[in-house]
Amino acid sequence: MGRRKTHDLTPEEIVTDLHPFNEWSERHTRAAVAEIGELVRYLNHATQHPEALPDPAAIGEVLRLLGQSVRRLPQVVKQADARLAALTGVAAEGGAELGERLDALGLELEKAGFAAKRHAPPGGTAAADW
Repeated sequence: MGRRKTHDLTPEEIVTDLHPFNEWSERHTRAAVAEIGELVRYLNHATQHPEALPDPAAIGEVLRLLGQSVRRLPQVVKQADARLAALTGVAAEGGAELGERLDALGLELEKAGFAAKRHAPPGGTAAADW
């Protein structure tokens, strides 16, 4: 069976293909973080255009997913902080507080997403595209 085109893959399949689980390395870690940055850059450009956010359901889903992503960051911060402490004996300054602030921000984004979706007309299909 031939390899599927990237646009036929789910986001999970793309990430697993690029960064297979149980193949942890500095290279994969740095690449994943750089890819997050590039995706945010793409979103900064895309969301300037009405077709990228065509209706309240699409806006709500984007905000909800963005909030979910931000709420996953505290675990990364905590683990990086613990690794730094194990290697150097000193944790990053403010790491725990940063994790709490990220979680709160993510929660607010998720709430904004759900609020936006309440403005969507019944039977809308934009969120189903996700």
